[in-house]
Amino acid sequence: MHVSTAVAHTAIVERFEQAFAANQVATIDELCDPNLVDHNPVPGHEPNLDGFKQAIAMDKERFPILQVHLEAVIGEGDLVATRWTVTGTHEKEFFGVPPSGKRVEVEGMYFYRLAEGGSRMSGPSSTGSA
Repeated sequence: MHVSTAVAHTAIVERFEQAFAANQVATIDELCDPNLVDHNPVPGHEPNLDGFKQAIAMDKERFPILQVHLEAVIGEGDLVATRWTVTGTHEKEFFGVPPSGKRVEVEGMYFYRLAEGGSRMSGPSSTGSA
């Protein structure tokens, strides 16, 4: 893969992660393929772009000061991998757990595949732990 393609792909994913943290729906729509498939959807949400955006909004509601820290971003071909840490304060009920007001930290990885042409992401696949 050409170096400039790898740089372009990782820049798209980094921009997406910033939009995720800020719940910038217009940017998420711009960067994601409308046929996105979420390979690890949040329970109760469809594994598509709408379900993915609903899950992001839910996270922001329960953890309003959500921060995403990208520890590593690696691109190869049409695949970009990220290792991240998300921090926030638990302000509202989250999957039956009452709000604690405590700081929460979750670490994980996402693997993004960029659609043909490399301008839109076709779906995240994730793993993580709290």
